[in-house]
Amino acid sequence: MRALLAYDASPGADEAVSLLTTMPWPPGSAVRVVTVVEPSAAMVPSAPFAPPEPGASPEIEAQILDYRETELARVLGVLRASGLDAGGDVLRGRPATILVDEANRFAADLIVAGSRGHGPIASLVPGSVSAELVDHAPCPVLVARRSAAQRVLFASDGSLSASDAEEVLVQWPIFNGTTMRVVSVAEVIRPWHTGLAPTIYRQVVDAYAKDLEAAKSEHAALARGAAGRLRAGRPDRR
Repeated sequence: MRALLAYDASPGADEAVSLLTTMPWPPGSAVRVVTVVEPSAAMVPSAPFAPPEPGASPEIEAQILDYRETELARVLGVLRASGLDAGGDVLRGRPATILVDEANRFAADLIVAGSRGHGPIASLVPGSVSAELVDHAPCPVLVARRSAAQRVLFASDGSLSASDAEEVLVQWPIFNGTTMRVVSVAEVIRPWHTGLAPTIYRQVVDAYAKDLEAAKSEHAALARGAAGRLRAGRPDRR
């Protein structure tokens, strides 16, 4: 397997590193670590309509790059010590765009990222790079929130994308030995009570109850079917 690790030296990224080292990767797996530094503008407005202020000086930018290079070397050492074939680079640009491009170039099977990164508005939009990767990456994205993955909740709705996710859970050895629970959610729109004539209120309620029971039955069958296929595909699954 080929995994791309998005690393920005944040605590969430370190969780992603730990997660990578605890997963049962098949022999010959490779990890590419990419840390992206956004270039600062020469002149940055401090507020709308305010005079521009100088951006980061070349000296500060050099320190940032040096710090990221040092962190990259440390992470590569950790990954290699766990038995993984790991390499990586410090790149400059817009993080999500660079990471998607690198995933395509590397032909990654999986992108692993932390749940919260560094950035000028990180406290306002936590995990925004991870969210963009989930939407635009050419492969599955695993957003790490813990240093190990032992239990998997699989949401199945019978769609083609759910079928693809099910195949990943069956085929990928990194999920070997995990406990899995399959959930399929039945959603039926609750009828409005306001404005209903008393003579038809009971009919509407009865119709809603029947639709809800039918939806529950359908989604229960979807969940049982998916769970059965997961057990059949991987006997080690529980």
